[in-house]
Amino acid sequence: MAVILGFLLVTVFIITLLGTVDFFNFSSNSRDVRRWADTSNVIVAFKKYKQQNNGQLPSVISSTTPTEIYMITGGEKTMGCATQNDKCLFKVTDDSHCLDLSLLVKEGYLTQVPVSPNDKIWRPDLTGYTFQRENNIITIRSCEAEETEAIWAAQ
Repeated sequence: MAVILGFLLVTVFIITLLGTVDFFNFSSNSRDVRRWADTSNVIVAFKKYKQQNNGQLPSVISSTTPTEIYMITGGEKTMGCATQNDKCLFKVTDDSHCLDLSLLVKEGYLTQVPVSPNDKIWRPDLTGYTFQRENNIITIRSCEAEETEAIWAAQ
């Protein structure tokens, strides 16, 4: 009887352990899925904006320097945007490289400026998403990726 009880306890422990490992794998995968959706949603918002504004992008984009990388913000942050570069796959060019995309929310192209799902690091004024433009191509990248090498969308 004691052997059977011991076997059952070990079996329950192993099943619980496997379930925990699977939960953490699912959790990191769902964060990456959200990052893919967020980057795509920002690109779609830019496309809609251009369609409804004679092919023009928001004026805030014209103030960016081609090839340089900016941290997307949801407000008027003007400094401190490179402070999390050690946690970002794509390094923000300079501490003053902040790009406020709240206009896309105000005009109805986004429901909110996305914030990467790692709450311990990212927040509305440092979203964990970067912006870069080069040769009329806009690229939105996630600073983090857990199940893939990089997460990005481009137009």
